[in-house]
Amino acid sequence: MPLYPPSLIYLTLPLEWSLSFFCLLHLWFAGLGMFFLARKWTNNSFAAAFAGIAFSFNGFTLNLLMWPSHMATFAWMPWVVLAVELAGRGADEK
Repeated sequence: MPLYPPSLIYLTLPLEWSLSFFCLLHLWFAGLGMFFLARKWTNNSFAAAFAGIAFSFNGFTLNLLMWPSHMATFAWMPWVVLAVELAGRGADEK
C-alpha cells in the first residue's frame, strides 16, 4: 500500500487515530459504492440505502478492519463492478 494515495492519512498523521479514520473512511466509501450500484440495479433509493448499510456493516466487512490493506481493496469492489457494468453498457450501445 505504499503507492495508494489515501494511505498518506495514516503515514503522515498520528497513528493512534489516523488508522481508525482510514478504516472508517473506507467503510463509508464501500457503503457509498454499494448504494450507487444497488440504485443502478434496482432504481429504488431505499433499497439501495439498505444495501449500502448492510454491505458496510456485515460481519465480513467488520472483520476486514483488522487488515487496512484488505479493507481498502474491499471498499473499491462495488465501484469496480459499477464501472465494469457501465463500460459494458456503453460498448453495447455502439
